[in-house]
Amino acid sequence: MDNTNTIKDSMGRLPNSIFPAARVRALNAIKKEHQEDAQAILKWLLFGYEELTMKMVPEILRIDFEQQSLDDPEPIQGHELCNIISSTLVVVQQVTRWNYLTYQTDRQEDILQLGHPSVKEYIVSGEIKENSAKLFHINDQLAHEFIAQCCLIYLVDCGKGGHINQKLFPLAYYAVNRWTEHVRNLQQLGDPVKCLSLHLLTDKNTSCLTWMKSAHSLEAAGSALPFYYATMVNLPNMMMFMMENGADVNAQGDRYGTALQVASYHGNVDIVQLLLENGADANAQGGEYDNALQAASYRGDVDIVFIRI
Repeated sequence: MDNTNTIKDSMGRLPNSIFPAARVRALNAIKKEHQEDAQAILKWLLFGYEELTMKMVPEILRIDFEQQSLDDPEPIQGHELCNIISSTLVVVQQVTRWNYLTYQTDRQEDILQLGHPSVKEYIVSGEIKENSAKLFHINDQLAHEFIAQCCLIYLVDCGKGGHINQKLFPLAYYAVNRWTEHVRNLQQLGDPVKCLSLHLLTDKNTSCLTWMKSAHSLEAAGSALPFYYATMVNLPNMMMFMMENGADVNAQGDRYGTALQVASYHGNVDIVQLLLENGADANAQGGEYDNALQAASYRGDVDIVFIRI
């Protein structure tokens, strides 16, 4: 059995009561020059929506928040991770993946995992804030804001050329498909997230067009305002921000006409209700289905029809 599995099996058999001191020691042992990197890895492991692979780690660590750009990547091998963060906290596990080229399960990939489930319990708890490891306290809002900014900066930078080569940008698939979920989970939007989201929702920017082209679940951008696209990808907090700053909820554009029509077509009851409460015209004409009721009816969404739009 390899060292990683031995460590995990041994830790899995230990009672949780002996862990606090070991976790504090492991966190305090992280060198000052590696603290930000360790925090980044922990945030992704605790609140990311997919497995964190070793290929993604250097991409995360190359993101420059101040310049909102990507630095040159510095490759990190699995066995080098312990230089950043202790295996008491994070381990590397090799898994076998399905190879779509050979149609066999012969592709090996290294993924990061918490050394023990109690690591998350401790880091998000109030207990950690009472000792010397409090620097590493993480909650869902801190993590979602961090990951959202990572994804947005990554997409704005790697998408500015009009095409994303996912072999050269291993974080792109996650960023393309998941950034909206992290933004949606934010109770308050900070200025960086607002500005970056607006950039990526503005179809005059090449990175917006590149993102939508890469996200196969989205229609390609046409000619619409950011408010329309925020509605299309279900970002109520960004919609509220835009409405507070004068966005026209009835503006026409793109395939479905108005924001209400695109929300109706996608069957998003909460977004439809939000729009109606903020002055959306249920009778506005235009778009592929002519009006919001027709758009909802096309998909057979009775919940929206019964709102009596």
